[in-house]
Amino acid sequence: MPTVHMVADTYRATELCQTNDYTGEVISEDKRTRYCALLPITCNSPDGDIDVGMTVYVELPIAKVAGIPKDDSQRLHTVAYHSALNVKNRLERADTWELYGTEHVTFYGDDPFSIPASFDVKCDAEITGLLATHFRVATKRHEEVEKALEKAKEYLENGLDYGARHDSSRISSAAHFIADCMRADGTPMMSAWNDEKSAVLLAHIADLIKRKDPNHRNYKSMVNWIHSTLYSVRSPTFWARYPPQPHLLNLK
Repeated sequence: MPTVHMVADTYRATELCQTNDYTGEVISEDKRTRYCALLPITCNSPDGDIDVGMTVYVELPIAKVAGIPKDDSQRLHTVAYHSALNVKNRLERADTWELYGTEHVTFYGDDPFSIPASFDVKCDAEITGLLATHFRVATKRHEEVEKALEKAKEYLENGLDYGARHDSSRISSAAHFIADCMRADGTPMMSAWNDEKSAVLLAHIADLIKRKDPNHRNYKSMVNWIHSTLYSVRSPTFWARYPPQPHLLNLK
């Protein structure tokens, strides 16, 4: 059976507030019955054909962690550790896996979690042939998206200085592809940054396309902002939704 190396980034796990199942409203801390968290995990194969990230949503009765102090990071890390072991067991039996959103892990019962001696979870998992194929196809897809994203970034970095209005179609295509990648990024705690920056990017591009003078200080200021922002944009390891399709990037 194919083998992947699984790494659970337990120290980047994120605690979430419990919400009402019907209204979506946040439940006050004193009334919460469930503990919720997000855990990022990566899987890769020795030959490089598999290199995927996944985000796991974890939910469990709060009684399982009631004995661990709330203000102690051990509570979150303990949940992440036990969740990672659960994921490993599931990976070894699964034929498919959610890579564009969150895979759910739910614990039942009130038996308390034990605090491990180490929170690190780095291990090999033997997966089915079907899951290996699923991961290989996704890896290839992500590589193609990354190449397209770098082309789009390069086009903007080199194509704005002399006036966006003369090349508006391709510049707009590049900007929208970048923004789509940013909005699809599922990296924990990055959604607000990506949503804000992608919106400003598209607004600046629309403004630049209307301007006639690329030497105007406002034009140059927006170009500098775009260059600075693009420097921080990377192709996601974790996807909140299906990535944009590279063939939609029109730079010809």
